[in-house]
Amino acid sequence: MEKNNQRIGRLAALLVLALALTLAVPVKAQALSGAEGEAQAVVQVAVAGQVNLSTVDVDVQGIVNKKCTGKEVKQDITVTVDGVVLTEGVDYTVSYENNINAGTATMRITGKGDYTGSIKKTFKLTSRTSTRRTISCIDITFKKAVLYDAPLKANNNAGNLKVTGQRSSIKLNWTKAANLTGIDGYIIVRRINKQSRWYQIATVGKNATTYTDTTANQKDTFYQYSILGYKNDGKYIHVTPGATFWAGAVTTKSTKKNVYSVTVTNPAAVSALRKGTSATTKTSMISNGYNKGIRWRSSNTSVATVDSTGKISAKKAGTTTISMRLATGRVFSFKLTVVNGGTAKDMLTVMQTWVGFGTAGGKHKAIIDIYNSVQPLPVGYKVKYTDQWCDACVTAAAIRAGVSGKTGRECGVWRHVNIFKEKGIWIEDGTITPKPGDIIVFSWHMSQQPNNAEGCHIGIVESVKDGKITTIEGNYSNTVKRRTIPVGWGYIRGYARIK
Repeated sequence: MEKNNQRIGRLAALLVLALALTLAVPVKAQALSGAEGEAQAVVQVAVAGQVNLSTVDVDVQGIVNKKCTGKEVKQDITVTVDGVVLTEGVDYTVSYENNINAGTATMRITGKGDYTGSIKKTFKLTSRTSTRRTISCIDITFKKAVLYDAPLKANNNAGNLKVTGQRSSIKLNWTKAANLTGIDGYIIVRRINKQSRWYQIATVGKNATTYTDTTANQKDTFYQYSILGYKNDGKYIHVTPGATFWAGAVTTKSTKKNVYSVTVTNPAAVSALRKGTSATTKTSMISNGYNKGIRWRSSNTSVATVDSTGKISAKKAGTTTISMRLATGRVFSFKLTVVNGGTAKDMLTVMQTWVGFGTAGGKHKAIIDIYNSVQPLPVGYKVKYTDQWCDACVTAAAIRAGVSGKTGRECGVWRHVNIFKEKGIWIEDGTITPKPGDIIVFSWHMSQQPNNAEGCHIGIVESVKDGKITTIEGNYSNTVKRRTIPVGWGYIRGYARIK
């Protein structure tokens, strides 16, 4: 639905470009079951009229000059058109030219789906500055054996290699393979964190069976080694990877332990922010004993920035992706939406980012925390994580969107209705056709209109189409969830419309 809202938000720009935009939204809803109403809706939006990327202003972020790797070099980009962040594979594809060797590489961004046309961007590729030279994984003669390309495959007949992590180094012990004859010594190569390149770190004599790597002292780092026999004919060193002269490989790690994965434990707190506010991402990590700091990044720093502690600062309305890169190379990310604040639309946007957050995994806790963060608390009550939380969710969204002064704050639905009346925003009519952003109140005590029973559930109207209302409600089956109902449904008590 968020993607559909982005497309709808592009209508004004499309009209200026004289494109005909037609929206068709067929809605299919199952019958409601019981008071809670197990209604579900399948909403599809078909957009006729496409945007030509070559004729509009396309913002491409993330293109940087890089060094050659011996393989194709690609970019991690964010593409934005008219404030809409496009999705690779859905809205566009990326192809590359001349992106292996040093020089100018070209990337072509080609429209897909709602987008046509294409644009070109370039970036520079420079040679590696390392003094080490590359050796391919094929049988070739080299002047120096200094660097290896993966993959290297185990040779069961090549002997045994034992790797032992110590306090500030790693010790290698090996036995000479029976088929390793006529060698002049061993080349020791290493790679870190399973990167594609293997680097020579030492050479030892043919009778050596041990080596201590004193440079293997980085925290949170995986080390992998191969021992290769070599023969020097006086002019060249001959190395045959994976065959006669390869003595074996094994993976170990430093004495520190690695983080395997990371989970955001307060997603509702960092999925939507108001411009000028901030929030800190809370995480839990699954590791084998050692948690090292995450490298944080915002894909669009004009929308929001993030510091080394995970604190996010909202700069302007828009969307960005907050990513967390671990030392192992794994990347986890989530989307952040920033609103200007002060309108019913902003409150609705906040609720949309919370869809799917519920008691499962405790993801609703951040919503309750937002409600409890503003003092004094309504009726002096601090909402518990185990309480019914539909109205606490609506109030939390109002707080986050900066409209709680217009809606009032409450955790009790009927008390909140009285506040709506005091503020002059209450509509005592469950039969009207509401507007997106209206707060909707239900009463399960009556099933027909006029419904004048006490209100006991609350949510917000997301859309109205063809006589159907789509709402977003907290604590609907213990989750922030959408519901589709007919206009004038008997269980609707009334609405509050933010001025």
